[in-house]
Amino acid sequence: MVAALGFSRQLHTGIVLTATGVSRCVEIEAYTVLTPLPMVSQVGIGVAFDVPVAAEACGLGSLGLDEEIEIHVYGRGLAFSTPSLQYLLEDVVTKAYVDNGELSFPELIDSANPITGMETIIASLEGSTIVVNSIPIPLHEVADLWGVIVRLDRPLNREKIVEGILTNIGVYEDIVLSNIDNMLEALYIITNKLYENTNMRSMRQIIRKADRLGALSVFVDVSGQYIAFLFDNYDDAANASAVLSRQGAVLEAPLTVLGI
Repeated sequence: MVAALGFSRQLHTGIVLTATGVSRCVEIEAYTVLTPLPMVSQVGIGVAFDVPVAAEACGLGSLGLDEEIEIHVYGRGLAFSTPSLQYLLEDVVTKAYVDNGELSFPELIDSANPITGMETIIASLEGSTIVVNSIPIPLHEVADLWGVIVRLDRPLNREKIVEGILTNIGVYEDIVLSNIDNMLEALYIITNKLYENTNMRSMRQIIRKADRLGALSVFVDVSGQYIAFLFDNYDDAANASAVLSRQGAVLEAPLTVLGI
């Protein structure tokens, strides 16, 4: 099912009283997101977890062309999201403020960047998503699953990850399109292919740990700072979390998808 080019995440608008007078504010509710595959060419994946992140833009002083805007992005999930999410949300909430609380699909495209962009911001607003040729497709297969995000004490080499993806982007896109109805398998194959392309020993250890823990799938965020293990239920995720906490801070959370 292809998502409509509109968005259901709540935008709050209102007038607040500040030390400098009356101020207009816009707030966007969003999800925690990791990006296993950036849409460098035609295909991208953003996996969303039901942990809140919010972006707020407030005008300071009088309204008008010279109005100052103060931006805040905050929430429990921000520390477990792909690093670029903060900057993407800052850009999007600023545009929503300027447009009086309206948010359009073209504005999201304009906020995107080549490494983590459209798939990341759409997943943060709408839930886990595959983007194919700029069309968002809800990743319904991951609904009701639980994830364990690990913020690694020793991050993986980002440069090697990005290079491995960029120089083999057609291979990764083929993996997704060949497994469009089995994205858990696609994510697992992507992780294995990334190991082959980077030859990072730490990547192989992640795959072996996922197998030992009985994870349904595992993937690495493009930043190298986070890995996510996916499980069928909370109990399995909680048990795995106790083991994975040796590698860094952990967060267990259900995955979320548009309309779920």
